[in-house]
Amino acid sequence: MSNANVGKVFNMTGGNGGGGTLKLETLAITKQPNKTVYKSGESFDPTGMVVTAGYGYGLTSDVTGYTVSPQVLTDGVTEVTITYTEGRITKTASVPVTVKKVLVSIAITANPTKMTYQYLETFDPAGMVVTATYSDESSEEVSGYTHSPDAFSALGQQAVQIQYAYEGVTKTASLTVTVNPIEVAVPVQNGVLTYDGETKTPAWTGYGTGKMTISGETNGVNAGTYSAKFVLDYGYVFPGGQNEATVSWVIDRAVIASPPKQSNVLAANGKPQTPTWDNYDTSKLIIGGERFGTDAKDYTATFTPTPNYKWWDGSTGAKEVIWTITSVIVPIPVQKGSPVYTGAPQTPEWNNFDQENSSVSVTPQTNAGTHTATFTLLKGMWSDGTTGKKTVNWTIGRASLAAVPKQSEVPKYDGNPKTPSWDSNYDSNKMTVSVEPQINAGTGYTATFTPDSNHQWWDGEVGGKTATWSIAKGDQVVTVSPAAVTLNTSARSAKFTVTRKGDGVISAISNSQSVATVSSVNQITGEVTVNSVKDTTGTTTITVKVAEGDNYLAGADKQIQVKAQFVTIYGVEWDWTSSGSTKGKRTDGAAGFGDPNPAVNNGSGSSPFDNLYPWRDMTKVTRTGGVMVKEPKYWFKWTKTGKKLKLQIADGPVEGFHVDPVNMDRGDGLGELDHSYIGRYHCGSNWKSETNQAQMVNITRSIARTNIHNLGTNIWQMDFAQFWYVNMLFLVEFADWNGERIGLGCSASGSRENNGKTDAMKYHTGTTAVNRNSYGFCQYRNIEGWWDNVYDWMDGCYYNANGLNVIKNPNQFSDNANGVLVGKPTSGYPSDFAIPTQSGLEWALYPSESSGSTTTCVPDDWNFNGSGPCLHHGGSYSQDRNRGPFYVYCDGASSSYSSFGCRLQERPPKAA
Repeated sequence: MSNANVGKVFNMTGGNGGGGTLKLETLAITKQPNKTVYKSGESFDPTGMVVTAGYGYGLTSDVTGYTVSPQVLTDGVTEVTITYTEGRITKTASVPVTVKKVLVSIAITANPTKMTYQYLETFDPAGMVVTATYSDESSEEVSGYTHSPDAFSALGQQAVQIQYAYEGVTKTASLTVTVNPIEVAVPVQNGVLTYDGETKTPAWTGYGTGKMTISGETNGVNAGTYSAKFVLDYGYVFPGGQNEATVSWVIDRAVIASPPKQSNVLAANGKPQTPTWDNYDTSKLIIGGERFGTDAKDYTATFTPTPNYKWWDGSTGAKEVIWTITSVIVPIPVQKGSPVYTGAPQTPEWNNFDQENSSVSVTPQTNAGTHTATFTLLKGMWSDGTTGKKTVNWTIGRASLAAVPKQSEVPKYDGNPKTPSWDSNYDSNKMTVSVEPQINAGTGYTATFTPDSNHQWWDGEVGGKTATWSIAKGDQVVTVSPAAVTLNTSARSAKFTVTRKGDGVISAISNSQSVATVSSVNQITGEVTVNSVKDTTGTTTITVKVAEGDNYLAGADKQIQVKAQFVTIYGVEWDWTSSGSTKGKRTDGAAGFGDPNPAVNNGSGSSPFDNLYPWRDMTKVTRTGGVMVKEPKYWFKWTKTGKKLKLQIADGPVEGFHVDPVNMDRGDGLGELDHSYIGRYHCGSNWKSETNQAQMVNITRSIARTNIHNLGTNIWQMDFAQFWYVNMLFLVEFADWNGERIGLGCSASGSRENNGKTDAMKYHTGTTAVNRNSYGFCQYRNIEGWWDNVYDWMDGCYYNANGLNVIKNPNQFSDNANGVLVGKPTSGYPSDFAIPTQSGLEWALYPSESSGSTTTCVPDDWNFNGSGPCLHHGGSYSQDRNRGPFYVYCDGASSSYSSFGCRLQERPPKAA
């Protein structure tokens, strides 16, 4: 509303009341009614509609009291006019609507094709046209109508109601059709009933219980004709329009196949006689005619069927039968016994042969079988009542065969067809044999023997009897080529070929599965593939077997020699039979190597082992425990024969060799390792392996063990296994037990010094001092002080009155007498060693003789005493000459001296 009208009072009541100035100006439908779609004939429904009047100045009012036109909506209406009057002013508005036509009527404008039906038949609307008429006067043919009934259950004129629905309106039309009854045939008897004394009920063709009922004579016993009555149900009719019919049915007479015959033989005796009859049943036949007689002659009797029977020819009258009384009865002869086939002509003997009143004609026969003789009456009649010639069979029996032939010789398979030979029971003049030649070896072949017509088996049978025969398997010949194969890095697999006869299964087994295995055997080509096992060096034998096959016996075993050479073995051997030299002789891959040239006075040096595994890989690395020396895995073997001692080290697995004692599976859960670490230096003041550190001394073995292990889970104090790991490498490299080849093993000043004295050395083999007081520190393969300045406590070993106990598992290190007892060493300078036989401790050598010195056999002292069970190793600043890489000394568990130090080792998991 505009500001000009603010404060004015307006009349909103409509008309001119109130004397106001506002007047109706517009009329609008501001909300459409709820319903805008109608069927023709419905009234307009304003529900929901809002009519709003407008008065200018933006003033409006919802109003009522309007009129609607049209009120009833018919076809063609598209809108409704809303009229509202206020005062003298009338305004209109329109509401759009949709008006739909409605169904007014339906009519059948064309009848269906079928207007006549049978009872229960279903209405068929085909051809019918239904036309619908609507409120808008339009019409159309429609479908989708329904009809009732579907099937006609009443006869005559029947109305069919047709219904059609459109938009909720249903209209009906009617159609009249004719319904006739169903014509069915009169039932007839199905099949033939024959008298047998039992009650009979006929089967009917055309009888249905849902269409008719039956009464009258529905069953009977005696032969004759009966009548049954059929009455139809509603809706059915017989031909001619009748709803009932009488039908005859029959029980036929039983058949008598033949008339009776005289069954006895009568001879005249002056008295009346009557015959006995075959096939005479008084319930079926009535006898008449001549039933008795006295004189020798023929008589005539008659037989008539009773009412339930007839003759085979369908007749029912009497039939005549001749019977006889004779003057002489002659028995019919039969053969007496039976001759057996002999190859000569034979004639039979007879029982009951009346030579006075009959004669015989018979031809001698040779072959077994049935023959005939002819007997002729001379007087009277035969005992069977006949008088003609009699043909009587007689036989010659077959001769007996005692046994079925058996195979006499067994042929051997050679690839050619075979037939068997037979023992003496086979006679081609008495039997035939049916046998198929066979090629393959086997035991289930058969032959069939059949007697000829003059012979039979012992059990009377004349059919074929089966005998089995066989072909033996042939001798096998096995060859292999080549007879030996070699495996190496260039050829980790090798093949050889097995040649054999037939299809016997080839198997090949390695006698040493750790060196080589058989991976495949080609049964067709005979090719056998041999593979190495983890590049293990060694020898083995492949045993080849050829099993018995279908046609050949098993062959003799063949041997294939396999040599696997994947690793290099370096060896050294000492013979102390006649001398006690510390120096040994290099063998295997080290044969011909010169001695190493150690660095002297911090000079340079070299060794033929510098570039060989494992020596070359003993490099310096920094780890949690400080500066460490890597210890790669190697394989070793000690061999002792009398006074000969041999050590071999391999750079790979070799059958009969062992993993080094440091990296072997030590039972601590880490398994076999590829490498471990040892401290380059003696432990410093912080227990680590570091240069320029004062060496940790005045400690017991258990204190050292505890503090070293505190550095890490897998860090331990050096043990007896480390002692032999390093020293075995030293022995093979220098071929000498004397550590003075590198250095004397003492400090320059005769007192303890800090770590790092060999840091300036460029060559890792070590130094040898011209003067024991200069460059006294020694180094072997980057390990400083292996036998100088201070001793290193050794864990993993314990000595008591029983001998030396060795502990493999670092988790079990202690100062107590546990572990595995390997033997009882002697004291002094050992000249000989014992090698333990316990599995996994083949490295833990100990002295078995103590007759050496500082220059013979093993020049380093091994000092054992019962009061000092804990071992240490190396040398000290005391400058003793009997100390060195192999020095072992026992001390008490509580011992701690200024010359007793320690060294750590690390066993890292494989991932480290």
